[in-house]
Amino acid sequence: MSVAVAVMSLFSDWDYLQFINVFLLFFGSYILWWTYNEYFRWYLPPGPWGLPIIGHVLALGENPHLTFMKMRAKYGDVFRIRLGSFPTIVVNGDESIREVTNARLGGDDFAGRPRFYLFTLRDDGLSVGRYDESWRQMKNVAVKSLHRFVNENDEDFDDLLTDEAERLVNAISRHDERPFSPKTLMIMTTGSVTYQLCYGRGHDLNGDEVFNRIMDGAREFFEFASAGNPVDVMPWLRYFMPWKTNAIREAMSFADEISKEILANHEETFSANHTRDILDSYLALDYDKLSGIDKTRLGYTCYEFLTAGFETTSTVSLWTMLYMIKHPDVQQKIYDEISDIVGDSRLPRISDKSKLPFLEATITEVMRIRTPGTLALPHAAVRDSKIGGFDVPEGTVVLLNLYSLAQDENVWEDPHVFRPERFLTADGQIDRSKRNLILPFSAGPRKCPGENLAKFELFVFLASILQKFEILPVPDVEYDMTPIHGLTDCPQIFDIIAKHRK
Repeated sequence: MSVAVAVMSLFSDWDYLQFINVFLLFFGSYILWWTYNEYFRWYLPPGPWGLPIIGHVLALGENPHLTFMKMRAKYGDVFRIRLGSFPTIVVNGDESIREVTNARLGGDDFAGRPRFYLFTLRDDGLSVGRYDESWRQMKNVAVKSLHRFVNENDEDFDDLLTDEAERLVNAISRHDERPFSPKTLMIMTTGSVTYQLCYGRGHDLNGDEVFNRIMDGAREFFEFASAGNPVDVMPWLRYFMPWKTNAIREAMSFADEISKEILANHEETFSANHTRDILDSYLALDYDKLSGIDKTRLGYTCYEFLTAGFETTSTVSLWTMLYMIKHPDVQQKIYDEISDIVGDSRLPRISDKSKLPFLEATITEVMRIRTPGTLALPHAAVRDSKIGGFDVPEGTVVLLNLYSLAQDENVWEDPHVFRPERFLTADGQIDRSKRNLILPFSAGPRKCPGENLAKFELFVFLASILQKFEILPVPDVEYDMTPIHGLTDCPQIFDIIAKHRK
């Protein structure tokens, strides 16, 4: 007699009441086991009750970082929510966030990425890839290669930024002091720099169909990766809403296709005696000494540099222009500083950065008051650990509310006020201790590898614009400072007038 037949025979001898009692016994046992694991086995942070299955996804709203600030006021810097089937801990404030990133200790307890749907599509990449030895090797190689070409002492890199700044200034001049939107110009300029660093100098991206498709794919990624995406944290929804995933799957497929195509073209012209760009530096590696990575996987990091780099840099640039319109006194002070140090016979260069502290303080203040990434890309615990004395089981999602660093009234006194001087010392130099209180590029093992590139671009491009033009509002236009929330908080589309400096 089979087991199934035996079980059916056993149940056939029971009456209805016995069956109900056994069912309740097993169901109750499961609930007790689940409750123990969820609430009593671990010393977990406090948090609000969520809905079955979906957890707190619907409660996050359009601005999750603001929702988390309200929860922080009630539950403290570290609290617990659930995103679909993913137990999640939200971390706020300087002390707790730095404990997660281990900025001072170099630890990696929270260097993983959760198994969100999007992350499973690219789990061998640099930004969302699984945290293991092969990822660490890839990150090390990528960072060293990037640093080789992005260095303030590298004349070729300095020339590249200056050339692009000149092209940007000339493009703005062609608007002849008529209203225009600077968004496309800033995206093209920042994208062009990264493209040339990765794939070689001399590329003109204006009207380039491949580059435009890369930018479109990047936007799909940013939109899909925004916190609270229901399909991302409840992957089974893709079977009921396939349109939610079709675009991102197509974008990822194109990313693989174009990355491999560029790599193949590069191999045809590669010379070990002349390293032209980051991709060449990958081709020159001895892969016998590397485990788990190959040139195809490394080549994809160039695509990631390109798509990640333009979004943050162009967003901060656009916010800076808006704040120059809102605060003409700050804009005038920046111009006076540039005029005194650089003059008007040449464009600013990287070497001028340390000599223009007020401009640097202004850019830093923009990144504080309009934190480009209010929430860092989700982390995950790679082992059982602790945050703020609370247990964090392995696999738990950890969200860093970077917005909380920039808006803490105990640190900034008047966080909603735009005041660049807060980042200057009494003698007018950059206050490094204050600057380090914000983490627009995150920190720890998952820190953005392109931080220096972004800072150099922001300085040279904004210094060049403000040297040559006065940024003015379009008459009778009311500028909306409400951000469009996503993976980065972008400003609304706006026009400016760029008046030539005399």
